[in-house]
Amino acid sequence: GGEGGGKSYSSHMSPDDFNYNLPQERIALFPAEPRDSSRLLVTTPGGSPKEVVIPEIPGDSQAAAVLDEGIVTHHRMFRDISKLVAPGTMMIFNESRVIPARITARKEITEHGQGGGRAEVMCLHPLQPTTDPGAALLAKSGKAVWRALVKGRNIAEGSRLFADLQGSSLECLIEARDGRDADVRFSWEGDMNWAEVLEKAGEVPLPPYMNRDAQKSDRDRYQTVYADDDQKGSVAAPTAGLHFSPEIIESLDTAGVDSARVTLHVGAGTFQPVTAKRVQDHSMHTEQISISLEYLDKINEAVATGAPILPVGTTAARTLESLYWMGVALTIDPIQVGEWGPESLRLGQWDAWRMKEALDSESKGIGIHESFRSLRRWARKRGHDSVIGHTQLLIVPGYKFALCDALLTNFHQPKSTLLMMISALMGGPTPVRSVYERALESKVGYRFLSYGDACLLEASSDSLRDCRPVRNHPALLKLR
Repeated sequence: GGEGGGKSYSSHMSPDDFNYNLPQERIALFPAEPRDSSRLLVTTPGGSPKEVVIPEIPGDSQAAAVLDEGIVTHHRMFRDISKLVAPGTMMIFNESRVIPARITARKEITEHGQGGGRAEVMCLHPLQPTTDPGAALLAKSGKAVWRALVKGRNIAEGSRLFADLQGSSLECLIEARDGRDADVRFSWEGDMNWAEVLEKAGEVPLPPYMNRDAQKSDRDRYQTVYADDDQKGSVAAPTAGLHFSPEIIESLDTAGVDSARVTLHVGAGTFQPVTAKRVQDHSMHTEQISISLEYLDKINEAVATGAPILPVGTTAARTLESLYWMGVALTIDPIQVGEWGPESLRLGQWDAWRMKEALDSESKGIGIHESFRSLRRWARKRGHDSVIGHTQLLIVPGYKFALCDALLTNFHQPKSTLLMMISALMGGPTPVRSVYERALESKVGYRFLSYGDACLLEASSDSLRDCRPVRNHPALLKLR
């Protein structure tokens, strides 16, 4: 299957396998108020309703239903999450911060008085002065080049656009055009860095399907409360985190739930529906990830005790899985750890699948400990206190998760790679489709996509990779 995806997944998978009918009115255009008042659909695999004991939660309907696949669904409120997640669980948060990446501009007015039409430039990722989003935002060079999505009529290579910088203007020169994408050279006067320029000229990059302009409230609400000021770089929010209020984080802490932080700068590719005829022909977008060695060690210790791992959002899950396979690559080829090895780690779309094939064919397993030890040595050799890399990992059914016993996530778009990832976690597209159809039919009135409600999905046991010394898996959700 696929470009060396081996036989781990079906090469006949079509994006249509991940389609479902999402009525327009079920897409949330604004977030729930307050944050933690959103609803939470919980699923646990297998078991008949008689075996499911649902704890008393005051004022709760205690609704539980069993689907054809044996999956049990429970309707909850997000604010109850600390009552649902077992103590000792390790929750992983993506602390990347969303930047105001959407710039509204006007086309240059020619000497004949033409032009001046509206255009929009949505920054995707930096090319100059550096490709590292964090460093690019701090650069004070008065110029920057970013890959961007450009909207507007008759905008070709060489076109100039101008945006208001509150007192001066930001020039946007289209250097190269490739479909809707372009390389855009920005230049501005004064000693502002690029982050400050975006604060003045940019708006919150709401997802395209919302079809509305950003409002002032979106600056706050399209950002997690735990986003780190030193980790700016996402052009879309890690939306599973939007439900957390400071009170919820405190209640989880009080309930004995542990946590660690990672960073994945979310790219706009997260909204690209898969248009290829076959899933294996889709070209997955690349995103930058990082984790401090302190948190790497903390997760490693949790794994040693068998603690369940619960990523908050597909981005946190993608980061953990990518880190595991990056460490596997370094373990397989230790020369890469040394000074001749790469300065930045990269994981291609099918690399994990190829390594899995190779390891399985030799009946060799590489555990989390070995993988993380290699990552640590790689970072230390370079004097880094964190592991930084770029991942293009595509997770589709057939993938086995190393570090994801359950996933907290929103409802996703039809035919998206995010829907494919949760299908991999839940044992295929069929269980996901029936859970989504159940959610759409339910009287609860679940709201979908970025500003919508949350799901807490427990992994199906056959979607987990055997690479951990112990797993106290059944203790994950207090629903048994």
